[in-house]
Amino acid sequence: MTTPSSFISTSDYATFKNDGGTSTFVVYAASTSVAGNGYSVVSADIAIGKQASINRVQISSSKDSSKRYSSLSLSFNRTGLVSASPAGYTVVAYVSRTSATNLRCSVYVPNPYSSALTTATGNETFTFYIDTFLPPFV
Repeated sequence: MTTPSSFISTSDYATFKNDGGTSTFVVYAASTSVAGNGYSVVSADIAIGKQASINRVQISSSKDSSKRYSSLSLSFNRTGLVSASPAGYTVVAYVSRTSATNLRCSVYVPNPYSSALTTATGNETFTFYIDTFLPPFV
């Protein structure tokens, strides 16, 4: 089976070069209270790659058995409580570049309701596995 770190082989031609990979975790706490029409963000910063590197991200959640691939963001649907009644909400996991060599892995929960939202029970751990690739002429 092909793994992300072996996507690109050695060649005499100008091709992307593997720059390695790393992983980090972001834990979204159980039963977090999110103010009405507000949001909650939990982040982890990592140093990775070199300037001009391109990243490929694999995100998985401890509450979702599948792994998903993205270069921007992924969303997950969850059920929490608003005024003691079940209420659906979205969890968005994404990666952004804060500098040429740093990435920020974030979990964002917006509250679309005017009352406080209490998120689902049980901590949710998001695993971000990031591979970086260097352009051929860097």
